[in-house]
Amino acid sequence: MLTDTKLRGLKPRANPYRIADTNGLCIEVRPTGAKVWRYRYRHDGKPSMITIAEYPIVSLAEARAERDRLRALVKGGANPAQVARTERAAKQEQAATTFAVVAAELLVKRAKEGLSPGSVKRERRMVEKDLVAIGGLPVAEVSVPTLRAALRKIERRGAVETAHRARALAGLVFRYAIAPGRADRNPANDLVGALTQPQTPT
Repeated sequence: MLTDTKLRGLKPRANPYRIADTNGLCIEVRPTGAKVWRYRYRHDGKPSMITIAEYPIVSLAEARAERDRLRALVKGGANPAQVARTERAAKQEQAATTFAVVAAELLVKRAKEGLSPGSVKRERRMVEKDLVAIGGLPVAEVSVPTLRAALRKIERRGAVETAHRARALAGLVFRYAIAPGRADRNPANDLVGALTQPQTPT
């Protein structure tokens, strides 16, 4: 069984080697000196191995906890490597469909369709500055209250007209996302009339 003292004392060799802990967990020491947690298991009768993370970024206790999670997957009939691939793909898909990413795609499209460089720059700045609170969220998960909070923040700066322009731009982004199925509703539509009206000169 491994201990932190043993782990710290492991030295690199010309070839990678592994030292076992318990229940399939082991540490792999590479020629570079990197120490990597790996978990050995059998799925459908075939031996397999999955990399967990590097030590000491992930501690011995954390590696054992992750090993226990992976063991539970195996006992439930799942293949941890396949589960990891699915989770990785889901994260990549989520990262590719944030509001900011979809907005950037839309601005490229609008520029190609003839929107002036000045307008493109202004709208990009609006996404990066005024709508930053929702930029990192998956576009399908931006709710009416979340969008309203972002627009209210703009209003509190006294930039009422900017808030209205930001709502309109957000609406374009949601509409663009709906067409290919990356979102299923446009929360900006629910905020029509909900913002402070700009003062008109008398």
